[in-house]
Amino acid sequence: MLRGDDIVEVQRQLGALGFHTGRADGIFGPGTHEAVQAFQRNAGLRPDGTVGLQTVSALRRLRSRGPAGDPGALRETTRLEAVPPSVREHHIVVAELGGLGALARETQRSLSARGGRITLLAHPDAAALAEQANNSDATLCIGLGLAPEGRGCHASYWGAHGNESPTGRRISNFILEELSSSGAGVDGSARAMNVPFLRATRMPAVFVDIGPARFAVERGAEVAEAIGRALDRWAGNTSRT
Repeated sequence: MLRGDDIVEVQRQLGALGFHTGRADGIFGPGTHEAVQAFQRNAGLRPDGTVGLQTVSALRRLRSRGPAGDPGALRETTRLEAVPPSVREHHIVVAELGGLGALARETQRSLSARGGRITLLAHPDAAALAEQANNSDATLCIGLGLAPEGRGCHASYWGAHGNESPTGRRISNFILEELSSSGAGVDGSARAMNVPFLRATRMPAVFVDIGPARFAVERGAEVAEAIGRALDRWAGNTSRT
């Protein structure tokens, strides 16, 4: 059908998820076709622009769960739904901006011990580091950097213009809780940020600033284990976004 009440409902559901079709006029025109394709790409379906049974099922399931108006959050939800709840099932990038090679290796050991497939990356430029992470086809990315002088540990995740990474937010909070329980000084709560590394990574990502520098050096194994416990908590949670 190229027009009708069913098309109106599809247009409304797409719009509520952030895939705008234009007016909900019941006409399956070019705008609706493009919105259907965009939704299918984000939901991991073949982007043929046809509203078949799989597309209808995905619309109904995800419309009831949200988050409405945020295709990026929808993409995280749908892709991670297919991954069983265990760090063992993830390919995780550990990326450091420089000076934290030893901590990155400790983090690799901590996550590898949990069965994860870990890729280590290092580059002094945040955008280039994000590009390397994107090329790895990982499901998660943990960025590591040194906090400004005199500051404690901090974690951030992508967020801008009212949208955010729900997975990044959850993992960031878990990391700070675990760091705090390990005796680390934590500089406030996790924050949504639109910095180059978080903006450019295509998978859920968090960036952890470790401070002071002496803490990163002397207690690197404890920091790495705290990150491992945080990912255990996230991966084992029944609602991972």
